[in-house]
Amino acid sequence: MTNLAMLHQRQGRYDMAKELQVLVVAATEKTLGEEDPKALMSEANLAITCLRLGQYREAEEMEKKVLEARMRILSEDHTETLTSMADLASIYMEQNKYEEAKALLLRVMDVKKQSLGPKHPETLASMTTAYSNQGQYQAAEELLNEVVQTRKTLFGIEHTGTLSSTEKLALVLMEQGQYQESEKLLKQVIETRESRLGKEHPDTLQSKANIALIHDKQGRYEEAQQAGLLLVEIMSRVLGEDHLDTLSTMGNLALTYNHQGRCGEAEALQELVTQGTTRILGNEHAQTLSLTYYERAKYEDARNIATEVLAKGAKDFDDSQSTTTASDPKLITPATGRWASPTLRPTPPSGITTTWRSHDAA
Repeated sequence: MTNLAMLHQRQGRYDMAKELQVLVVAATEKTLGEEDPKALMSEANLAITCLRLGQYREAEEMEKKVLEARMRILSEDHTETLTSMADLASIYMEQNKYEEAKALLLRVMDVKKQSLGPKHPETLASMTTAYSNQGQYQAAEELLNEVVQTRKTLFGIEHTGTLSSTEKLALVLMEQGQYQESEKLLKQVIETRESRLGKEHPDTLQSKANIALIHDKQGRYEEAQQAGLLLVEIMSRVLGEDHLDTLSTMGNLALTYNHQGRCGEAEALQELVTQGTTRILGNEHAQTLSLTYYERAKYEDARNIATEVLAKGAKDFDDSQSTTTASDPKLITPATGRWASPTLRPTPPSGITTTWRSHDAA
């Protein structure tokens, strides 16, 4: 059942994945005990699926339980504990719980610096989000270029981690007004994801939504509108009308309508976004999904936290000069998924500990 759940998750069928994972968690806890490594892995996978479904409160509760158990059983610095910290930080950030996320991200970054070095690609990847969130796009671009090239060399152009980092590089270029280069990279990502994942996989759809946003920023409103309408229809069918990705795309479409002078349609659509977000996250978050995740990261609270996180890592990176050796492929764990979005990890056989990263920090 675990493998089938992974297949559903990779194909974006999160509801079906969750149904199977609930059964897996119940079975492993009954057979092995709640704190057996396989049981904890199964519950962590279920938490990730809830995150992808936008069920944040449920995801947070489960991931907290897993993290507490791993800290007690394994140690605070164990790779699986760090994975739970990163997953929980992602859940916190989606709920605008920035202070809670900051503490976890600082810990993960510190361990990476100590174990891998300040210029290792894994460390660089963990710093790019901080640079981007505080608006230091040129610095983020430099790091992402290095991360993308390293992952291409080690894992290939079509690897999910390479695609994820490439998309983030495209978004950083977009923020600097380099729209043509940004669109070129996103089209490469979309082409690969369509062939590997399918045209209606959530990651493919998100990449298409990012291109629609670029068109809007370029003043290509008719193209942005047509793409946005199609994406909202597909996302509503595939993910559901109250999924956060659907609402985010609706918010972008509302912005395009506003730029076209179609204020009535923009207001009506934005009202739907507000209502949907309120149902999912509550009133205090009701306005946050009128923009994409990347743009929402520029809110002041997020920037302040990004600055604090970055301050812990940037000095070592800048001062390190040539003290770091060449990258060792064995030390770089392939990552998958889109921006700060974890994915399932296989449950290792009994007696075997396997290190899997839960999300792409780049």
